[in-house]
Amino acid sequence: MKIEAVIFDWAGTTVDYGCFAPVQAFHDAFEAYGLHPTFDEIRQPMGMLKIDHIKTMLEMDSLKKEFQDVYQRSYTDEDVHHIYDIFEKALMEGITQHTRIKPYVVETVQKLRTKGLKIGSTTGYTDMMMEPVLKSAKEQGYEPDCWCSPDATEHFGRPYPYMIFKNMMNLHLTSVHHIIKVGDTVSDIKEAAREFHPKFIALVSSPIPFMNGTDFPALAKVLEIETGIPSFAVPTNGMHDYVYGAGIAFEEIAKRFVIEKEARGNYAKRTVNLLGITPLDFGPISKVEELKKNLEQYGWKIISTWAMGDTLEDLSNAGNAEVNLVVSSVGLRAARALKASPRSWAATAPTR
Repeated sequence: MKIEAVIFDWAGTTVDYGCFAPVQAFHDAFEAYGLHPTFDEIRQPMGMLKIDHIKTMLEMDSLKKEFQDVYQRSYTDEDVHHIYDIFEKALMEGITQHTRIKPYVVETVQKLRTKGLKIGSTTGYTDMMMEPVLKSAKEQGYEPDCWCSPDATEHFGRPYPYMIFKNMMNLHLTSVHHIIKVGDTVSDIKEAAREFHPKFIALVSSPIPFMNGTDFPALAKVLEIETGIPSFAVPTNGMHDYVYGAGIAFEEIAKRFVIEKEARGNYAKRTVNLLGITPLDFGPISKVEELKKNLEQYGWKIISTWAMGDTLEDLSNAGNAEVNLVVSSVGLRAARALKASPRSWAATAPTR
């Protein structure tokens, strides 16, 4: 599959590390309206169209109760628009202080362009909010080939995928399957999920969210409920080698997608799963094909290869195999999860 473009979010992803501009503006707007949200509550809907962000916050139990206590009534659309007007003014006053490009963004984009990739972008900001951001970003060396706000999609922002469609049209992209979407919020993930319809969503942590205490398993549950797509977290923290994270990912796939042997009936003799095949262990796919060919010469049928060259459907059939052959330590967790037959092997195979 050839990747044609990368579509980036703006605030929190390419500029304004931590999204301080909108967070502070939301805080000031609600405070001015007599309400006192926590910063966690402010950040929860981050990435949405800003007026939808305000509605979502007002639907939170604590703020809904506080509004009722302060005004002796439920909030109305008029209240939403009043808070939005305050927010917009506060944001425009402070946004120029939060337009610094994040480290390595310019270098990353340059590298992507040398590989022939186009650069698109979407945002929860309006066109007016984006004016100073675009100007400052360009002065710092970052200018995507295309950008789109909800103003260009009849105010249907995230999680609707229409801004991605707009980028595709402007960049003349051929398929949603040839795009990578990069963002920093749940709304970004939902936007991409609505467009790409993935078989599953995996959330992989890194050192900063780990130190911040970001609850990735909880986020995965929310995503699964709201998108209907199987979702799981891989709780990496940058302190382990690749074996740890890749092993957990394989384990989760085994637990969630492999059809149990009991449900499929008896498995065929001399059938095998190859567990732990990764580019870091085996290099090019030709090495994997060489291993498979050698096994087939000795009468073994390969059911699934974890995980170079096989589809999720292939992996789901792993319960049909008589033997699990662990060819690198990455595959150990998956082997345990598969609960292989007593004749299962755990062997270390040469990777060269």
